Amino acid sequence: MQNLSEDIVLVVMPEEPHVSSKLTAVIDTIDKDNAYHVVLDFSRIEILTSSSISKLIMLRDVLRKHDRRLILCTVSTPTRCIFKVVGMERLFQFCNDKMMALEELEHCQQPKSAV
Repeated sequence: MQNLSEDIVLVVMPEEPHVSSKLTAVIDTIDKDNAYHVVLDFSRIEILTSSSISKLIMLRDVLRKHDRRLILCTVSTPTRCIFKVVGMERLFQFCNDKMMALEELEHCQQPKSAV
């Protein structure tokens, strides 16, 4: 995991069959230290197993429990289609790249100006 800012981490996901174990490690870290929003870089992933999809849902749930966000970035078209086909595209937030994900998280954290 790489810190992108004080409360945002980037995780470059490995290829299958290592995705599930990587997600388990991220879940364990986040569950112990709930101070992070998570950006998952899917640039190396072409396909996901059902185990990996299950772990993604678990990570999403852990982050929501701690009022944190999960963004998936650089998701290939075949992988994005998997999310769509299984009806899970609406469960996750997607960004085209790491910088867009970081901007999205930082924008949402900015305090609202007093009017």
